[in-house]
Amino acid sequence: MFLIDLPCVSDSLERSLAASRSPVVATAAARRLLAGAAVNWIEEDQAAARLAGAAPPRLHTNSENALGWLAERLPRSELQRWAGLCKDKLRFREATRPLHPELEFRGLGLAELDGLDLARLPMPFVIKPAAGFFSLGVHRVRSPEAWPAARDALRAELAAARRLFPRSVFDAERLIVEQVIDGAEVAVDADLDDRGEPVVLNI
Repeated sequence: MFLIDLPCVSDSLERSLAASRSPVVATAAARRLLAGAAVNWIEEDQAAARLAGAAPPRLHTNSENALGWLAERLPRSELQRWAGLCKDKLRFREATRPLHPELEFRGLGLAELDGLDLARLPMPFVIKPAAGFFSLGVHRVRSPEAWPAARDALRAELAAARRLFPRSVFDAERLIVEQVIDGAEVAVDADLDDRGEPVVLNI
């Protein structure tokens, strides 16, 4: 099943949806983005019921904006639990703490920025939204002297993002501070097969 949301749908995705006849959840955003396309629509209530009863549920999406639908329609589902765990950087760090117990991190609220005790933080550190994307609000702080400028820039970016994105995609109220990990950053795109084994699609 496919959950399509803003901002866009590529021509190749539209062709694939029409050719495969895979169910596409009939949200207002999907109908607008796929207007005139010969896709196999499934109504939202029916889609939610099917996903709730599937073992395992299989859902693909083109956008993180679709997480809002998942949180609203299937708030206590395994899909929502796993999506939330992967999306929320603080929850992810807590879940993977046994793998890297030496990694220092902590969560904090937006209101705590002014009273932040830098002496209790690893230096340098990275501060960023607990749930975010596009690297919005991500700041590397190399010294105590660099903190005031980073804090002010962070506040401005969070205020702008709050107006642009739903909270399920970008949480402008909760932050994570973590020590800098030196080295190259590698992004791995993967899917899960029918046995739940990861299949790497792109690195």
